[in-house]
Amino acid sequence: STTSATSVPRQPRVESLVPCPRWTLRDFAVGPILGRSRNPVFLARHVASGTRVALKRIPRDSLRVPSDARLMCRELTIHAALSAHPDAIARLFGFFWDHAHIYLVLEHADSGDLQAALSVAPNGRLDERRAARIIASVAKALQYCHNAGVAHRDVKPGNILLYSPALDAKLTDF
Repeated sequence: STTSATSVPRQPRVESLVPCPRWTLRDFAVGPILGRSRNPVFLARHVASGTRVALKRIPRDSLRVPSDARLMCRELTIHAALSAHPDAIARLFGFFWDHAHIYLVLEHADSGDLQAALSVAPNGRLDERRAARIIASVAKALQYCHNAGVAHRDVKPGNILLYSPALDAKLTDF
């Protein structure tokens, strides 16, 4: 394993569906909630490296039927495979679980998501230059997904993450 101030230590490849056995919740300092769709996402810091991440917490009991577990595995596999494109897809660093939850360790978007940006923008609109940059980033991400044979099926402002200072955008939540 390697560590640095800007990256989480390397862990086993997620697409093999092998969890990151060396990670537990104790490896992360969990902070405030960043957002909630079906499952809450927390700002966290990987203690050993200092890297800020987004930690998505999924209740294990939400995967009661085999089809839910298969869908979760499929989403993890797709997200891990697409994470190879650092400019279009928010990285999935890995995952781990405890008795009650499954945790996804995701790249943190320092400027939040597009839904939050629109909610504070004047008249709910971004300036043309910023909107064009976000649209171009999303188009690049969708092209990358489609070239890989993946249809996102849930492109919405809350699944478009923003990064400063350039305010680039990346897709998440596969």
